[in-house]
Amino acid sequence: MGISRAALYDQIAIHLARGFHNSDMTFTFCDAIVTDIHQVIIDANEERPGLFWRVYLAFDEGEYYHNNDRDEDPEEVYARPQIAQIIESH
Repeated sequence: MGISRAALYDQIAIHLARGFHNSDMTFTFCDAIVTDIHQVIIDANEERPGLFWRVYLAFDEGEYYHNNDRDEDPEEVYARPQIAQIIESH
């Protein structure tokens, strides 16, 4: 593709973030992809690209109940607003 792996990771991350933000892709799908890519980065002992890392962390926040509060949906309360901020700033 003629780009660095870091640039590719960032491009995939922003594509997933946009897809989730526009409700074209599910949280589960996007979260699984960024988690798998993160494992590739770890296995290759690479640096985490900034944009990728922000997207990864946003999806990570939607994976669990914060403060054990099961009345709120972590995907909607944490992941979606963070993804929206990333999209707005990108």
